[in-house]
Amino acid sequence: KNALFGVDLETIILRENSGLNVPLLVHKCVQEVERRALDTVGIYRLCGSARRKAMLRESFENNAQMVDLSPENVSDIHVVTGVLKDYLRELPEPLFTNALYQMLLDALSVRLPCDPEGSAKLMLSILECLPSANQ
Repeated sequence: KNALFGVDLETIILRENSGLNVPLLVHKCVQEVERRALDTVGIYRLCGSARRKAMLRESFENNAQMVDLSPENVSDIHVVTGVLKDYLRELPEPLFTNALYQMLLDALSVRLPCDPEGSAKLMLSILECLPSANQ
């Protein structure tokens, strides 16, 4: 009933009713990375302690609103990024949906270096086809 991982974005956003267009987990994790780890080399390559990741994941499942990601509470930023990666990895459908993936690949193959503005418009038009939660 209160599952967070493995549940589609739209369901989570509606259930949390936070006024954000993204799940609280995504918002909080990205905000914390921006706050203290933009200069960290390999920030999304390492995942931190599996035990601490499991504890943080459980905290988000219990009450995402109350999760504190401050350095005092979660000292290793790689635990935060690991939980975010797990969340995105476990979505029932990828963030960039299966239906639009091939369209993106096709658009990338016809991109013209001499027309960067046209290429950007093409990419934006594809992104606009994503469900609002995925955008």
